[in-house]
Amino acid sequence: MTDYLLDTILNAGLRAVAVIGMAKNAGKTTVLNHLMEESTRRRLRIATASIGRDGEDYDAVTLKKKPRVLLPAGSVFITTDRLVYRQVAAGKLRAELVEDLNLDTVLGRVGIYRTAGGGEAELAGLNRISGMMEVKDRMVAESDLFLIDGALNRRSSAVPSLADGIILATGAVLGRDIPSVIRATRESVDLLSLPRMETFPPWDMIGEESRDLQRDLLRDLIGEARRALAKGVSLHIHSGRNMPLTAVGEPVSPRILRNLSIGEGDILAFQGALTESLAEALFYRRDLPPCTLLVRDGTRVFVTPRSLKLLASRGMEIRVLDPMKITAITSNPHNPMGQDLHRNQLLEALRTEFAPLPVFDVELNGARGSSISP
Repeated sequence: MTDYLLDTILNAGLRAVAVIGMAKNAGKTTVLNHLMEESTRRRLRIATASIGRDGEDYDAVTLKKKPRVLLPAGSVFITTDRLVYRQVAAGKLRAELVEDLNLDTVLGRVGIYRTAGGGEAELAGLNRISGMMEVKDRMVAESDLFLIDGALNRRSSAVPSLADGIILATGAVLGRDIPSVIRATRESVDLLSLPRMETFPPWDMIGEESRDLQRDLLRDLIGEARRALAKGVSLHIHSGRNMPLTAVGEPVSPRILRNLSIGEGDILAFQGALTESLAEALFYRRDLPPCTLLVRDGTRVFVTPRSLKLLASRGMEIRVLDPMKITAITSNPHNPMGQDLHRNQLLEALRTEFAPLPVFDVELNGARGSSISP
């Protein structure tokens, strides 16, 4: 187990990492700042961006003061002209425009900037995963490590097509005591770690065919599903035949699932989210045979642990097209809205629950992140 969170990232060969906060005040910005500070110490080039907004003075909901995003000298970041000029005028940042992204928002015109001497910045401008995908290659090329700011209420920032790995920030804000924080973190880890679809359904058309043929058929099936979902179409895959569940862009409704004829081994591929209401429409059906529920990735599942257990008890498996890689978890014992938890006890409890996944508290021992290994 390495002593530094940055070592865990670099040793895994990751170039683009999403730091995902499980809730407000889970310590996400502190983790970002730690990674940028440690990268600077090692003379690594950093690029960073946010899907949403981060680095503002006060939280828009709680009105509490927030930690600022502290950019190293020479780093590349995405924000709007209005926000960067405000920081420059206040003497908090020196930066120059690298590229105008030709995108206007309510916060100003979005661009790629480079810091001259480092300083405090607000990250904003790209609210959609498609926008971030367009600039990802440029940000990776400009840096040794591209850090993506995200949160569970903006889960799309962590899709595998954008981030090579995820740092999940959890802490005291998730619960009143350590067991409740562990439970909440476990639920998110389980959803984000849903497995890839890797076995072909038990359809009669396959019979005793070879494993190589099944592998090829599975590859073709997944390719068809991926193309349909990219177009905004949900699918009902029955005995190898793709039947649209909805028109382009229309979400699947509980009514559709309650009345759908489903055979054993069928696949229901959702172009949007698998929600609690959709899950209920399925597990309350008495005639439902074992089948597979397919989503793009674990960020698309919004189902309670109870419903997940009920789905599994009825023979329904949830699988993903793109599995996600949680690289590490960070622990924050401070809760600005309530009671703090014991730092070492929380860290030890998270380490015990999630081993061998590394767990760090980046505020222990100064700039050095602390991990506890089994």
